[in-house]
Amino acid sequence: MSSTHAETTADSSPPTSLQERRSYILELIGAVSVIGFFVGIYFAYQTQIAGVVTQREFDQLQPGQSLAEVNRLLGFEGTLVSSGSVGESEVQPTAPANEDYVWENSTISFVQCTFVDGQLTEKKASDLP
Repeated sequence: MSSTHAETTADSSPPTSLQERRSYILELIGAVSVIGFFVGIYFAYQTQIAGVVTQREFDQLQPGQSLAEVNRLLGFEGTLVSSGSVGESEVQPTAPANEDYVWENSTISFVQCTFVDGQLTEKKASDLP
């Protein structure tokens, strides 16, 4: 009966020998590593789904590109925030169409592009990763 009592006590107490401690620490490191791996995979997947515009992608935008080209380069469709005509007057009633689109990241960062007659004319960004 004393051997059963000793086994129960040994199982419920923290590791005592140096080898047991090392084994316990390695098991903890392994568990944390596995959890970290899956958390990283999850966030990478969410980033792909949500669409995140990076500075590298922003730098690829060039004047004259179409909205479709910009959407493809940035990885998702922008949101139309304003549209109208540039310099419409009585002399020139059919002025070029002007549209502003925004691509927002899940953080405070964003890209804003202006298209005139369907061509990129201006781009600006804030706090891109």
